[in-house]
Amino acid sequence: FNVLVAKIKKPIVLDADALKQVEMSLIKNRDDIILTPHIFEFKSFFNVNNDLKLDIDSYDFKKVDENITEFQQITRQIKGTVLIKGQYDLILSGTRFRINKSGNSGMTVGGTGDALSGICASLLTQELDPFDCACLGVFINGIAGEKAFDVKGNGFSATDLVSHIGSVIKDGLH
Repeated sequence: FNVLVAKIKKPIVLDADALKQVEMSLIKNRDDIILTPHIFEFKSFFNVNNDLKLDIDSYDFKKVDENITEFQQITRQIKGTVLIKGQYDLILSGTRFRINKSGNSGMTVGGTGDALSGICASLLTQELDPFDCACLGVFINGIAGEKAFDVKGNGFSATDLVSHIGSVIKDGLH
């Protein structure tokens, strides 16, 4: 995997097992990369203490601010964009960050992260800024997940989510 990352000079999205296999030193200076880990993959990739919690759904705004600052310090080890998947998703790149609240608990099913990676990759092919791709990609994925939930309930599949991506994009993001 490291050989591919070193040779590919196009934008890249890295998720799941790819994050376990790629060496940070090979991507740290690339600003055209999006990483899409959940919190455990994030901690493993950045070699972070397990006590760190992604607590952005708290009403203690001081704690939320401290938390985001800590995540920014960690993610500044690379020039790329990091999209941490969770109840609320955190998107970070340098000093920029966004919090995405679209989506639902049904999105913990396998494959929804793959859909997210695919959306982000397709946006990257349109030569958009990687940070903007990650922000838009996670929002589209979340809205598609909300539509899948509305139709199928909490037991929807990744295929159900994917079936709504086109309509989310076509009908607007509302």
